[in-house]
Amino acid sequence: MSNIESSTDERVTGNGAGEDAHANTDLETTNLRFFKNLDWKKASQTKGKKGVLVEVAHVPGYELKAFRAFSTYDASVNQLRALIMDMDNITRWSHGTGKAKVISKIDEQTQACYCEHHVPWPVSNRDGVLIQRAVKLDENTTIINLESNNELMEEKKGFVRIEYLQGTWIMENVGAGKTKLTYQVHSDPKGNIPDWLVNSMITEAPTSTLAKIHKMDFSRY
Repeated sequence: MSNIESSTDERVTGNGAGEDAHANTDLETTNLRFFKNLDWKKASQTKGKKGVLVEVAHVPGYELKAFRAFSTYDASVNQLRALIMDMDNITRWSHGTGKAKVISKIDEQTQACYCEHHVPWPVSNRDGVLIQRAVKLDENTTIINLESNNELMEEKKGFVRIEYLQGTWIMENVGAGKTKLTYQVHSDPKGNIPDWLVNSMITEAPTSTLAKIHKMDFSRY
């Protein structure tokens, strides 16, 4: 178990501070504990200071496993939060994302986003609507909660709608101008997905995503 994952579970029930103080909600608590309680196993790891560690876990009742990926960045918590919430540039770093846009700004910390995900032929491309909700747990840690909500937009022809997804971005200040980023997701993409693509979705996709974030210009945030 990673230090960041255990520490966020302890803090999520505490009192948040500042403009992002939403930590006492059932949704964030339930989401973090869902991932904490899974039996994680190492799946892959790239080398170097910008390396990415990926772990996977079986989720009862689902064929597709959950994943979580870790890497540490020369950026602040606020810079990473701003980048992840920036739908205008998400296609530059999010693996397989072909299009994304904010369809509703719910409040200063919450937005509804539509995303299209391109997958190799002959599998049909996927799309879905996510609610992103930023939560400041303490002075060093912020999370962005992810939850599907397809009632906000009708299904689009040519895409298979992802009906279920939950996840969390966890950003923790580890000192010396660095932030540890955790990206954890479980979803059900529907339909028959070949084994080779499933493996890509739970290892290659998060590795590629976190590696591309390292190449982003954080100074613009």
